[in-house]
Amino acid sequence: MSFKLWTAQGFYLSLLLIKACCSEFKVTVPSSLVVTLGQPVVLPCSFSVGNVWQPESIVITWQRGLEVVHSFYYNRDQLKRQNPHYVKRTSLYQSEMQKGNASLRLENVTIEDRGEYICSVSSQLGSERKSFPLKVAALYSEPVLQFSVQPGSVTVLLTSGGGFPAPTLSWLQDHEDLTNSTETRLTRDTLSGLYNVSSTLTLKDNSIATLSFILRNEDLMEEIRRNISLPESEGDFPKASHRMREFILLPVFLVFLLAVLGLLLLQTICKPNRTKGILSKTEHCFSHVDIT
Repeated sequence: MSFKLWTAQGFYLSLLLIKACCSEFKVTVPSSLVVTLGQPVVLPCSFSVGNVWQPESIVITWQRGLEVVHSFYYNRDQLKRQNPHYVKRTSLYQSEMQKGNASLRLENVTIEDRGEYICSVSSQLGSERKSFPLKVAALYSEPVLQFSVQPGSVTVLLTSGGGFPAPTLSWLQDHEDLTNSTETRLTRDTLSGLYNVSSTLTLKDNSIATLSFILRNEDLMEEIRRNISLPESEGDFPKASHRMREFILLPVFLVFLLAVLGLLLLQTICKPNRTKGILSKTEHCFSHVDIT
């Protein structure tokens, strides 16, 4: 009876040991990751290691969907099956693998790099794979504002660009949401893949007050918020507009002044004699002009 009990206990203990051994191995990755366009990024991945390090048993594979991003086995990189999009842009931290580091460094991140990445690791302890999404984002430029004052209304045009992904844009006036009253347009550059945004808001003069806009890039937690004080009438339009009018009138005035001076100079050179005929005036004028 005691022999049977010992055998049962030994069998149960073996099962526990096998279960402990199998549950010991674990791969860990982040829930998600965001990187700025054009920057390098480290895709984190760690795995469990035992007391004895056996590098020849380690197999690490990074994938994006069905694409092979990077492979490592037989204690060295294996890049024959690597997707061309990642050539010379990926590397592993081989000196830190014995610490359980399977992280991948990706250089010069592009918009095409975004997607679901899979880290697969196998060792003498077991194997596991985990995945997480990589988001790529770009900051939007400082918005440019243009104003147009018409009888009875003021139009504000906002433009910004060079960002990713598509932003959210809100307009507020004294805490009232005017976003639905705007005309907002998004365009995407075919080469860079980045977004440009323009938004137009027209207000009546009797509703003039402090206006605010909020441009958000959720992925980068970027928020551009600006307050605008609009004019109550065309006469109160920002001084920048009057300066613009001065810059337009100044060249016209200079051209007119130069024309007047040219005529005066020509009259001084010619000194026509009113008693002579038209032909003699012409001859007198040209006699004072040296033609080379």
